[in-house]
Amino acid sequence: MQFANKTLLGILTLSLLTAALASAQTISIVSGDGQIAPQNFAAQAPMVAVVKNFQGQPSAGQTVTWTIVSGAGTLLNGNSTVTDANGQTTNQFLGNSLFGVNFSQAVITASISTSSVNFTQTTSGVDPNAANAPYVQTQVDFPALGDVISGASGSTGTSPIKVRVFAVGAAGFSAVPNALIKLIPADANGPQITCSGNSGYTDFNGNANCLPLFTGTPGSGRYTIDVGGNYRVFGPYQFTVTQGQLSLFRITGGNNQSGAPGSRLPLTLTARAEDSAGNGQANVPVVWEAVIPGTATISNAGTTTDASGNVSATVTLGQAAGNVQVRLRNATGTVQTLFTFQVAQPVTGLSKAAGDSQDAITNTNFAQPLIVLVTGAQGPIAGAQVQFVSNGVVSFPNGPSAVTDSQGRASTVVRAGSTPGAAIVTASVPSFSVSFNLTVRLPGPQITSSSFTNFAGGQPGGVSPAGILAISGRGIATGIQGCVNGPQQMFGPLPLQVANVNVEFVAASFRQFAPIFSVCNVGGTQEYVVIQVPAELPLGATSITVRAGSGSTTLDNIPVFQVSPGVFEGASTDGKNRAVLQRVSDGSFITLENPARKGDRLRAFVSGLGRPVSKTGVRLGSNQGGIPNDDASPQVNIIVGVADQGVNFVSAIYASDVIGVYLVTFDVPSNAPSGDVTFSIAAILNENPTYSNPSMFRVQ
Repeated sequence: MQFANKTLLGILTLSLLTAALASAQTISIVSGDGQIAPQNFAAQAPMVAVVKNFQGQPSAGQTVTWTIVSGAGTLLNGNSTVTDANGQTTNQFLGNSLFGVNFSQAVITASISTSSVNFTQTTSGVDPNAANAPYVQTQVDFPALGDVISGASGSTGTSPIKVRVFAVGAAGFSAVPNALIKLIPADANGPQITCSGNSGYTDFNGNANCLPLFTGTPGSGRYTIDVGGNYRVFGPYQFTVTQGQLSLFRITGGNNQSGAPGSRLPLTLTARAEDSAGNGQANVPVVWEAVIPGTATISNAGTTTDASGNVSATVTLGQAAGNVQVRLRNATGTVQTLFTFQVAQPVTGLSKAAGDSQDAITNTNFAQPLIVLVTGAQGPIAGAQVQFVSNGVVSFPNGPSAVTDSQGRASTVVRAGSTPGAAIVTASVPSFSVSFNLTVRLPGPQITSSSFTNFAGGQPGGVSPAGILAISGRGIATGIQGCVNGPQQMFGPLPLQVANVNVEFVAASFRQFAPIFSVCNVGGTQEYVVIQVPAELPLGATSITVRAGSGSTTLDNIPVFQVSPGVFEGASTDGKNRAVLQRVSDGSFITLENPARKGDRLRAFVSGLGRPVSKTGVRLGSNQGGIPNDDASPQVNIIVGVADQGVNFVSAIYASDVIGVYLVTFDVPSNAPSGDVTFSIAAILNENPTYSNPSMFRVQ
């Protein structure tokens, strides 16, 4: 007998939410583009690419594929490299021998699955009659060696540095495009000069018009012009960086403080006037002012920046609770910045909002942060500082203090130490404190003999061949939020490992891993794994090992019963759990809005009726559904009870499209009462019934 798999998954409540974030990787050029080298010589510098994740952080261990997409040459590091700890990887290009041409260019693509970049490498032919002199030549047209170029720090010059790259040889005269021109300052810590944007590349005519970008500290310096990655170097030339224009006031201290009404803030407000290159601006007249007059009083205020561009002031808060802003601006107001403060209302309460009674494995973070709520007479208090102190068993990776947000909540991440035991974390504000009780434990799920329940009915025990079993305990799903399902939820067998969790059954010579439906952590406190008990498991007793990550726990002598019936239930619109039943005649499900009728033939969904055997004698195994056209049934007698009386039992057939579920068909008696009626299933062993969980359904 077949049944729609999608519907069954909903009935079993195993289609649980999973989320996978595919971190988009990007690759970009660091250096090595636009180089020139004579034939049969490697470019002087490697081609360097960097891979970053979607947050812009270097991504180590990423495979980069290198391909020569046009031109010819050799990649000395092969066609595949791996990024280092800085997300970088390199390759080296070697040009071939050239015949009858002045130069050749190769385009090399460095790619990952989601991104790629192109490097251009130029190979120069050589004149065999002139001591193998390269055909590719370079020339600086501007500046001359005696010229001095200058500009304000942070500005781009308007007179370009002009360089030509061309070839004269076997094929006559030809321009060389895509060669890179770089300006190299002599002092890396002094005034700086570079080519702005992509202006350092030669165009189709072989001309580079490098617009100089002046940065760094004001002063004079020298630089050289590098053409084609040290293919030719000219200079030194002279340049001067002058003081830039005021660009911003950068806050250096005192921002985001809070205090009581009328109090003087403990930290002095400090800022630095800077140009666009980050150089301090001396002797800049400034104005300090409260954005809303009367909300703050400013004293000891500097009116002009010092020789390093610094200026400071002291602030006393006003009486009104809430946000206060102080503006620092230049005399004309064209450049300004804002300091923001919080006038805190007096604290009247501190309470725990989340994170209490957790446990974590040694040397790992607790799944939830500790969150407290700070309140005052007018409600939640924003900007209040909360201190967190532990008894030494745990630590605070982000620091032991936090500031409340607009909802009065402050949180901290807690990390378990290397020693197991009880941990107490105390959160405090002036006059108030609360304590969190945490537990640090060794690796391994915290399971006992009471951790096993029939997943369908929820009864203790539930270990029977081919049944669906829930195993609960701390440490099974550490770090998971919600549920992680196996990858094969619609078709095919269930996986034997999900979210680094697996469950193994051992009984004498029998040893087998259980198929897994899902691994869940609900609310950060209820952790469990849902499995199918191996159908081949011998009766009697078994050892069960639950592994989660690097930890494992084994329980011995767990009883194995031939049957442990469980009826699947679902929540109705009135919030009560009722049996999941389907009307055979039209396939609709029985609900409060679609009640069963007297005389209806219904189908229930049951687990734990033992290992199924088909009509032709095939004993079905683990991770296997029923055989179409060869229905499998339990090897025990089944009775069905409705309204506390036995009813006509039609059949119990093992479902072919989902693992571990029997479809039990029965008739609603014509004399059944209306309203909610009791419902249960029993399996008869040696004339003794083993009952399922008691349930009910609605009859019209």
